[in-house]
Amino acid sequence: LLSARTACGDRLDLRMGAEVRKVEVAANRARAVHYVSGGREHRVEADEIVLCGGAFETPKLLMLSGIGDRTHLTEAGIDCVAHLPAVGRNLQDRYEVCVVNHMKAPWRAMRGARFTTRDRHFRTWRWLRKGMYTSNGVVFAFELKSRPDLTVPDLFCFALLADFRGYYPDYSSRILKPDYLTFAVLKAYTDNRAGSVRLRSADPGEPLDIRFRYFDEGSIDGQDDLDAVVSGVKFCRLVSDAMSEHVSAEEEPRRSRQSDEALRAYVRNNAWGHHACGSCTIGATPQDSVLDSRFKVHGIDRLRNVHASVFPRIPGYILVSSVYMIAEKAADTILADRAAGTPREIQTQS
Repeated sequence: LLSARTACGDRLDLRMGAEVRKVEVAANRARAVHYVSGGREHRVEADEIVLCGGAFETPKLLMLSGIGDRTHLTEAGIDCVAHLPAVGRNLQDRYEVCVVNHMKAPWRAMRGARFTTRDRHFRTWRWLRKGMYTSNGVVFAFELKSRPDLTVPDLFCFALLADFRGYYPDYSSRILKPDYLTFAVLKAYTDNRAGSVRLRSADPGEPLDIRFRYFDEGSIDGQDDLDAVVSGVKFCRLVSDAMSEHVSAEEEPRRSRQSDEALRAYVRNNAWGHHACGSCTIGATPQDSVLDSRFKVHGIDRLRNVHASVFPRIPGYILVSSVYMIAEKAADTILADRAAGTPREIQTQS
């Protein structure tokens, strides 16, 4: 998607199905965006460019444009126009696993739920704005500290009337099962900052080399994160025990895994995340960051970056609220700069 504010007042021009390939930089200034649409290459000049491609695609776009670590760009066959070694580094994520219980009987609340526009729950929501579809799907949730010495809770756990075991092709088909209770265990404020996003070549169509380096692969404090998730699993088991008369069996991780070491192995092999961030951070210097405090790329005039990649440390429990916040802050910053005479913006997203 390419969206641009043109010279014709405040008219917004949306170009769907456009794949941005690179930002053209000359004399340390962003000049134009190159993109492909309908099999043809296009070039759009702009007075200012704002990248919003996410934690993966924005560092990719910067590196394809010659902005990044000089050694890596040379290896990929790209001329370096700005040596910013932090591009694509500091990739972070949270850890998440699930405690999945098979119940002895279906949930009454799930009776008739097919999650389509044809079931009665949808009709109740559509016509009366009542019923199960007014919910976000979470029955209840709780936050807790994995260790008593922590200043803030680092675990967020929530219960779903569904069989949920992570994300994979067709994972949502399990949600239709009416006799499951899943506790999702989310570890916030993770210690691992060693993830990276790298190019495999100068070909924009080549898949990225993305490495999160979970747990002890990426940080000396990986054991703390691992133990925190294990403590969350054990607490969710206590909650399940309180309703044991309704539980048939724990299917994940299974009660046969009782020791801390067995649970550590399970978490290490099964944890996932979907809150990727931090790969183009805000910071004071171009040696250890990509952006300044006004979202401008260090050393490149009229080029900004706004989305989840800007956070030096992964924030809060759920990333989306922080992304909304940073977007509002960036909008205020850009408007303030415009009022002070900074040129109009063009926004791109790969």
